[in-house]
Amino acid sequence: MAEMTATSVMGSVIGKLAAMLTAKYKLAKDVERGIRFLHEELSTMDAVLRMLADKDDNQIDPRTKD
Repeated sequence: MAEMTATSVMGSVIGKLAAMLTAKYKLAKDVERGIRFLHEELSTMDAVLRMLADKDDNQIDPRTKD
């Protein structure tokens, strides 16, 4: 009887640990995707700012997308 109870408890604990690890893995992947997205955005912003730095003020029109 005690063995069945211990087995049942262990099964429950293992199931909960698996669910927790799955959630943590998903969170880590979401964070990784977010970091990649931010890296791409910041790289694009850096390129635009470098391009604008090479222009004179009278060459920059904020209404256009170059």
